[in-house]
Amino acid sequence: METGNKTAERKWNSFFIYCFAGALAIHLLTACFSVGYQYQDEQSQIMDFAGHKLGMVRTDQLSWEYNQQIRSGIQPFMVVCVYHCMNLFNLTNPFLCSLIMRLFATILGWFSILYLTKEFCKRIDSLYWRRFLVLLSCFMWPIAFVQSHFSCESISGSTFFLGLAAILAYLRKSVSGKNQSILLLVAGALIGFAFVVRIQTVFMVIGLGLWCIFIARLSFKNMILMALPGILIIGISIVIDYWLYGNWVFTIYRYFYVNLVLGKALEFGVTPLYYYFYMYYIAFIPIISIFIMGCIVFAWFRYPKHILTWICVPFFVGHCLIAHKEVRFLWPMMEAIPMLLIMPFYKLDPEQIKNQFTRWVLGIMWGLNIILLIFFMIKPGNNAFGMYEYLYNYIGRHGETLVISNVRDPYEMEGAFVRFQRAPGAVLRQSGNIDSIGLKANASNKKNILVVINNNAQADSFELAYPTIPLLYKSWPGWINYFHIHYQNVTNQVWYLYKWK
Repeated sequence: METGNKTAERKWNSFFIYCFAGALAIHLLTACFSVGYQYQDEQSQIMDFAGHKLGMVRTDQLSWEYNQQIRSGIQPFMVVCVYHCMNLFNLTNPFLCSLIMRLFATILGWFSILYLTKEFCKRIDSLYWRRFLVLLSCFMWPIAFVQSHFSCESISGSTFFLGLAAILAYLRKSVSGKNQSILLLVAGALIGFAFVVRIQTVFMVIGLGLWCIFIARLSFKNMILMALPGILIIGISIVIDYWLYGNWVFTIYRYFYVNLVLGKALEFGVTPLYYYFYMYYIAFIPIISIFIMGCIVFAWFRYPKHILTWICVPFFVGHCLIAHKEVRFLWPMMEAIPMLLIMPFYKLDPEQIKNQFTRWVLGIMWGLNIILLIFFMIKPGNNAFGMYEYLYNYIGRHGETLVISNVRDPYEMEGAFVRFQRAPGAVLRQSGNIDSIGLKANASNKKNILVVINNNAQADSFELAYPTIPLLYKSWPGWINYFHIHYQNVTNQVWYLYKWK
């Protein structure tokens, strides 16, 4: 009997290790391919703020959040530290720096969900449902894509749930009489960091704190052990904010005051209470998304004392009540979804629900999931950044270059400008039409001339007008541009880069 238990444990450990090794490979590949940003804030309020402290971006070129002093300086500070370390090895390349930050974010996210899944698995008796949880945690398509970016949503979610896993580990070990108070100190620091990085995490922090008091019954001493490191992190963030803004400022208060009291957030749109249900119905694939959302809501009602219920319900309800909503605002709770999906079932005997119909449904769901996983694993965060990197490296080799484009400024994205990754030797000129490209290029005395086009039809016209001009770079095959997710073109635009001769 003992030999059988050891064999089963060995098989379980091998399964767990192999799955998370595969998940790590997926995370790393996604981080490498997902160049650019997922949402503008990641660029303008992290990378460009860092670029300002590095002397690459002027103050008047920064987003309005800098003047209002509402964003924490912790993430820009981390970027600046990495950039200075790169400078020691003569590797000061903004694209390499961005890659390093994405790799850091994705490894942090991978480790966070590994640790969290491990703790939840220890609380599930059925081997079948433990395996199912591991598969969801490792291969559910949105997880690697969200965690592959150094955005505040990704970092705050990863650090919060890593802190949660530390609390669960402490509670598990305390049952056997082991005193692991260091886990509470680590948890407090991680959760404090998550709060500073993304202030809306306060909804999850409040829910977790109440659960620790009323359900887990942590002592006052243990609550203080968690609170002190979190307060220390907030204090450190105030010092870093002084470094960023040049004056003492409490960005947590400023964020609340500017967005909610002054109503700045309302300028970006007001959406109804049910907006998140509608958007995630689209995001998780219609029909299947009904099942996913149904499982999550059912889990909240079925297990009202579960730690994920106390964390996710306040977070979700709080965001529903806030007038301005975006899909990414709920990303910090992404790591909770695998466990929430199996909570309605994990106490059932798997043999009772195994039949031809469930196998057929699961086969369809996993098939669609794999397709989306592969697609988002190779999809860039923003199409233009591959072109930006090619342009940066080209100008680095050839010196000052005239860049003629069919748009006013190829570095303008979604009404804002990309500054941190801008090629310093690019001389930009806009062309009104295809014919004027040739006129501007021939009239120039520049040795190096490139042509940038971000429109398929205009690129076809250009190639017909100038068939001998070589194509240096193209961001996507044209057929990819017909895929639409969230009612947005997932490839943004197809970018073409030509070498004028």
